Amino acid sequence: MELADYYKKRRRRQFIGKAVIFGWGLLLIFFLVWGFFWIPYLRVANIKVEGYQDENSVKIALADYLSSRGKFFLPQNNFFLLNIGDVKRILKEKGFDLQDVSKQIPNTLLIRFISMPSLFIFCQDKSSCFYVNSSGVLGERAPRFSESPLLELAIAEQIFPKIGDQIFSEQQARFLGVFLDSLKNLNLALSKIEISGNKDIKIFTKEGWHILTSSDLDADRVSQDLQLLISQKIADNRSRLEYIDMRFPNKAFYKLKN
Repeated sequence: MELADYYKKRRRRQFIGKAVIFGWGLLLIFFLVWGFFWIPYLRVANIKVEGYQDENSVKIALADYLSSRGKFFLPQNNFFLLNIGDVKRILKEKGFDLQDVSKQIPNTLLIRFISMPSLFIFCQDKSSCFYVNSSGVLGERAPRFSESPLLELAIAEQIFPKIGDQIFSEQQARFLGVFLDSLKNLNLALSKIEISGNKDIKIFTKEGWHILTSSDLDADRVSQDLQLLISQKIADNRSRLEYIDMRFPNKAFYKLKN
């Protein structure tokens, strides 16, 4: 009986010994892995900025994030842990224009600011205006002009977009790209464009009349029909125009002022 107790205690001691060694081994591996993420060589120390003059302001905007700690008290600026999506979000929230962000081994963050010509100015209110490119992407802040050098863009529905957001659809962008270009042949000076969620587009001219159309239609066809309508039917009455409605396929309506 005593011999059986001896072997039982011996096996228990052996099990405890192995468990302790295994536990210490796991702890050692954990600290080795944890320490790996703290290696200075793999922590983002260089930020390259392209396409933006004030590089320092970009670095300041990211400073708090890059010096912070994430899960398990690990550094956010470790090359493998650094989240590109978080970097884009932070820059967007702090008012920077559209960017392309990438990582370069071993410790560099590359931020490219994409320069796209602005086509519109969109104002949320009297003090908050932004440039908008031909794709409908909200760019950097714009001053409030008494007479805008670009087309004023209005969205019928109330929206509160942030820089980098697309405020009208790709379909509407394609339609506007073709249709607005065609209006140059009519020597039309435009002042404002209003876009509705139902794909209706209202284009105001500086002559005091407007065009109603839809991005559901073929822009080339609408352009051809508009040119024929103005040259053949409206002709000399163009100064009396109130509006032209081209929202329906193969149909066009217009109204003259009394």
